[in-house]
Amino acid sequence: AKDIVYAEGQRRYLDCLSPYARQFIKELARPDLDSIENIPPPICVYQHTFQPSALSTVATMSEVYNYLRLLFAKAGTQYCPDHPEVRISSLSPEAIVDEIRSFGETPIRLLAPVVKLKKGTHRAVFERAMESEIHEVRVDGVFGRPAQFLEALQKRQAHTIEYVVSSCRPGTMAPDLLVDAVQQALSLGGGSALVYAGDEEFLYSMERTCAVCKRGFFKPDPEDLSFNSRRGVCPTCHGTGVSRNGAKSCSACGGSRLGPIGNSIRLGEFTIAQLCSLNPRDLRTFLETLSFPERIRSVIEPILGDLLGKLSTLERLGLEYLHLARACRSLSGGELQRLRLASAMGSSLSGVLYIFDEPSIGLHPVDNEKVLERVRGLARSGNSVIMIEHDPQSMLACDHLIEVGPGGGANGGQIVYNGPVRTFLTEGTTLTADTIRSSEPIMEAPQAPSSSSTLRVRTEGRNNIGSLELTLPLRSLVSVAGVSGAGKSSLVHG
Repeated sequence: AKDIVYAEGQRRYLDCLSPYARQFIKELARPDLDSIENIPPPICVYQHTFQPSALSTVATMSEVYNYLRLLFAKAGTQYCPDHPEVRISSLSPEAIVDEIRSFGETPIRLLAPVVKLKKGTHRAVFERAMESEIHEVRVDGVFGRPAQFLEALQKRQAHTIEYVVSSCRPGTMAPDLLVDAVQQALSLGGGSALVYAGDEEFLYSMERTCAVCKRGFFKPDPEDLSFNSRRGVCPTCHGTGVSRNGAKSCSACGGSRLGPIGNSIRLGEFTIAQLCSLNPRDLRTFLETLSFPERIRSVIEPILGDLLGKLSTLERLGLEYLHLARACRSLSGGELQRLRLASAMGSSLSGVLYIFDEPSIGLHPVDNEKVLERVRGLARSGNSVIMIEHDPQSMLACDHLIEVGPGGGANGGQIVYNGPVRTFLTEGTTLTADTIRSSEPIMEAPQAPSSSSTLRVRTEGRNNIGSLELTLPLRSLVSVAGVSGAGKSSLVHG
C-alpha cells in the first residue's frame, strides 16, 4: 500500500505540478510494477512513534493554529504594544512628512520596505530598483548597490529588502523635495516608510499608526503570530513561554510565546493565546458567534470553514477536553495518535486516496470506534480509504478486505483473500478468518497473587488525573486500563 500505491500516486501527482514547483521537490523513482490505473492523489498517515518537539501543542499539531493565525491576520484588530488600549489607525502622508521633518539636522536614510522575510533570490526586485534609478538598497540589514545583490541571495532563505529613496537631513531639505521623497517611499512601500537614523529605526504607515506615539506598523502577517518564526517569536523566551529556569511564565510574553506584535492583535476582545487556552468545543462555540464586515467576508469564510472543520474533527475523535495550548509532550500515546489522525482527517477534501498504517495503535476500542466512524465519513465524502491493520474491530468495519500471507517473512507475499468482509467471515479459510470467528478465550484465567506484599501509591494529581491513593500487589502482572486520556500514563510515569 505504501511502497507501491502511495509512492506511484504521489509521483503522478507531483508530475502534474509546474517545473518551477518541482524544482523544490525531490524527484521520486517509479515503483517496480507492471501497471496501475485510476489512482487518485494520495495522503498517507504513517505508523510511527515519535517525540513531539518542545514547542508542539494540540493547536499546532492539529493545524488549528495555522488557521487561527490566518484568521487573526485577515480579520484581527491591531493595537499598539506600548499603548494596549489604543487601536491602530491611519496617518495622513502630510502628518508623516511632519514627523520625519522633526529629525532636523540628523542625517537619515528614507527607506521603502518592499520585501519582508520572504524566500527567494528576488532578482526582479533589484532589476526594478535599477530601472527606477534607485542606487542603494538594504538587504538583511546590509546597504549596497542593487547590482551587487542580483546573484547574491540564497533561494531558500528568507530575506528582507528595502529601497533607499533618499539620504538627507530633513531639517535642511527643501520642503517640496521632502514631500516628494516621502510620497515615493510610501508608494513603493505599500503605504509604509522606514527612517534609518544611525542605530535607530522608525516605521511610519498611512494605514497602521498609533495615535499616541505615532509608531507605524506593517500589515499583520500570519508569521507575526507564529512562535516557530523569527518574525513572530518572543525574543526573550524564544518561543518556550517560560523563563530561563523554566519555573514561571516568561515576563515578556506572559507565556504566549509570541512577540509584542502578535500579542497585540485581537479577534473580538481576545488574543490568539487566550483563544488557545480554550478547548475545541468552546473555541468552536466562540467562533460561531462572530460576524465579519462584508468587505472581508469572502476571504474569511473559507478560512473559518476549514478551522471549524478541524475543531469538529477533534471533537469527533474524543479530544474535546484538551485545551489547545497544552504541550504535546504531556499527552498520552492514545491522545497523540488521535491528534495525528485528526490533522489528516480534518480537511474537507474529496476524490483523495487516504492510506492509514495501523491507525488503531495505542487506542482503546471505544476511541478506535470514534476513529473508524470518522474514516467512514471520509468515504462518504467521496474519498477512498486503505487501512493496513491487524485489529479485528478495524477489519470488520471495512467494506472490502485483502489478506496477505499465508505467514510472515519468507512465508508471506501472497494474496490469500481479496473480497467483501462478509464473505471473508463466512467462507474465509485463512488463519485470520479462523481467529476472528473463534469464540474461545485466548488465555486461561490467571492464578491469584502468591505474595501479600503491596505497593502503596499516593499522588496529588497530574494532567488528567486528580489526587488519589491506591494499593497494588507486588510479584504480580498489573495492568492499568482505561480509555485514552483517562490518566494511565500520568499515573505510571508521573
